[in-house]
Amino acid sequence: MGAVIWAAIAVLILVFFWWANRLLARENQEDRFDAGLAIIEFGRVYPDQAIRQVMTTKDASMIFVRLWDGGAGCMRPAASHYQCHLIEPGQVRVRPTENPNALEVEFPGSGFHGGVYEFRNAREASEVSLWLLGSFVSAAANDLGFPSSA
Repeated sequence: MGAVIWAAIAVLILVFFWWANRLLARENQEDRFDAGLAIIEFGRVYPDQAIRQVMTTKDASMIFVRLWDGGAGCMRPAASHYQCHLIEPGQVRVRPTENPNALEVEFPGSGFHGGVYEFRNAREASEVSLWLLGSFVSAAANDLGFPSSA
């Protein structure tokens, strides 16, 4: 009878370790970046800009931020910090790709490198493209003296 109890305990321990391993693997896959750290880094570089929303690409190679004033920015993870870039009107080109979940983003006239960025779904890709378009509209409205609608 004692051997059966010890065998059941051993099986329970093995099942627990298998479950914990699967849970940790799923967490590592889903949380590739720390949104809080990204917000702090962007705030350190641009202290006068307030972040409204954060969206990351599927592989976490680029993080796009929507700002409270209607503008946009982006961050690229680099070793232990983030390269931050405030997107000014006229400094970005966005092109659709054949993949509805991806955007081709180019930053002519700035040292920040663009590329093709894939998002988890088409809704996220369209949302980021609207943020980039919104930064142009917000700047034009400010030039005309209209209050910010953010």
